[in-house]
Amino acid sequence: MVHRTHLLQKYYKSSIARLFFEVPSNLLMRRVGARVWIARIMLTWAVISAASLFVTTPAQFYIVRFLLGVAEAGFFPASCCI
Repeated sequence: MVHRTHLLQKYYKSSIARLFFEVPSNLLMRRVGARVWIARIMLTWAVISAASLFVTTPAQFYIVRFLLGVAEAGFFPASCCI
């Protein structure tokens, strides 16, 4: 995908959304429970990862990476709670 969209490798790995949505994700995980929250994370992670197949422009790439960061925020703390 890096070659197809002409992005630099350093931009491919950056996800600022995860930084901002980690705490709200953990607060919601406390309400609904870790098992339900991990299931939600896995489902949205899969859907957004599959959507990245259709990325053709850098703008689309940044949108998909942002949404992926939002979707995976809270995964590590939730996986430790089970």
